[in-house]
Order: sequence, then C-alpha cells, then structure tokens
Amino acid sequence: MQPDKVTAFEKGRDPITVTVSEARRLTGLGNTTLYKLIKEKRLAVRRVKNVDRTLIDFASLRELLTPEPSETAGVPRRPRPRRRPEAAS
Repeated sequence: MQPDKVTAFEKGRDPITVTVSEARRLTGLGNTTLYKLIKEKRLAVRRVKNVDRTLIDFASLRELLTPEPSETAGVPRRPRPRRRPEAAS
C-alpha cells in the first residue's frame, strides 16, 4: 500500500505545474476551455521528455484568473441590506 501523496497546496506552497484535471478542479473550467486557452497561448504549458501529459504552468493559470486592479477598482460594491427597525411594544 502506497502512502498518500501530499500536494504542494497542502504544504502551503504553490506548485510549479498542475495537470489539466487539477486545473479543472481548481478553476471550475472544463477540458475544452482549458485546451482552448492553451492553444491561444493564454496558458503556458511545460513539456517533459518521455511524459505523455499536459502540464500547465501554475503561474500562468494564476495570472489568467487574477483580475487586474483596474478591473476591480471601478466596480461599485453592493450596499448591505438594512435591518427593519423592530416595532416598539
């Protein structure tokens, strides 16, 4: 019996690369979308000799999903709902 693998996330570090299935789990994006982003060169991949697997560069995945400060600066925040005053007895 093999011991359980401890992932980089569980150790509190970012991994260098993630597989497509890990990227799918982390982002909620589907296979088609991830491969489209790879084809468009919006996600960097690393190729390893003699390894038949697509490894996505984690930094490029993070960069793709992190909004620019200018994108969030002008977005108004929704006001919190007010409580109705309680009726005095």
